[in-house]
Amino acid sequence: MAQQLLAIEPEMAVGEGLLQPFAGVFGARAVCIFDVETAQTHTLGRSRSHLPACTLAAYIQAQDSDNPISQVSVRLLRVDGEPAGAMGFEGLGNAQLTAGPLASLAAAAQEHARAFQRATRTAAAAQADVYRSAILDALTDELKDPLAIILAAAGGIRETGSLSRAQLEMTETLETEAARLGSVTTRMLQVARLDREEVRPQAEIVDVASVVAGVVDQYKRLPSDRGVAFAPAKESLEALADTELLRLALSQLLDNACKYSLPGSRITVGIDSRGGVIFIRVSNSGSSIPESEQNRVFERFYRGEQARRFTPGSGLGLYVARKIALAHGGQLELDIERLSEGVTFYLALPKALGDAGS
Repeated sequence: MAQQLLAIEPEMAVGEGLLQPFAGVFGARAVCIFDVETAQTHTLGRSRSHLPACTLAAYIQAQDSDNPISQVSVRLLRVDGEPAGAMGFEGLGNAQLTAGPLASLAAAAQEHARAFQRATRTAAAAQADVYRSAILDALTDELKDPLAIILAAAGGIRETGSLSRAQLEMTETLETEAARLGSVTTRMLQVARLDREEVRPQAEIVDVASVVAGVVDQYKRLPSDRGVAFAPAKESLEALADTELLRLALSQLLDNACKYSLPGSRITVGIDSRGGVIFIRVSNSGSSIPESEQNRVFERFYRGEQARRFTPGSGLGLYVARKIALAHGGQLELDIERLSEGVTFYLALPKALGDAGS
């Protein structure tokens, strides 16, 4: 029996594929297995005594059973001491002696198959990540040249000097939007790079409030139906940080707030400090995150159900923003306590040495 089980391909050692050797070698009239992971019952052979129901009942009662009259014997399947299902035999010879060892063999074969499946899924997920990153790189690279050409053409049209006021306004709009798309493309390239690489900040003493104000001003100038407000700190707050990486993390938070809030929502950015930590909060009103998704929003490539349905994106923004925060010795978290008011993320950074007591 053990030799036949080892010979089964791992992807086949589930369901009826796992039951074949038990019926063949030991001549049981019917064999049944209940798999708790899939909550499915599989039966091989013709049962005369409701073998599937008996097998499930034994699992629910967490107790092995033997019925000499119906010739039904059921044994619990255990992996590392924990119940993993149940296995029932009908018409098995010497069931009291053989049912237990056979169930142990089945549990081992099933766990081997599960380990193979998990490894296969992990390898497939890793390959998919490589493809996603490659596609993102390719798309952003392909956008850079056309954008540069559009900006150059718009500048050339402006230089003709014979434009009407309406034409001049359209040219300015063209330049503004092309520049904005160029900025987004550059940020996508940065995010794709940081996704694959370890973040190594080129740290210097930075006035965090000044950096935050600069990023907020950029978003205020963009055409949008979301209002962006900034509540500046009452003091100078300095941290040892990489300015460009900090700007990228803040841009990702503001992008996230704009994309996932309802039209007309208010985006609020605030900064303060407690003890030796600087807190940058980005909040948006009129939206929420389902409880089932709150612990997953920082996962790589994860996008919630509503996000996938209504908003385009790569699922890398919050992941990379947190990666940047951690590289600075800080943290990026969802503020669970404020979810009744909307969605708030806070970026925490340690103050520069010598500024911790202020």
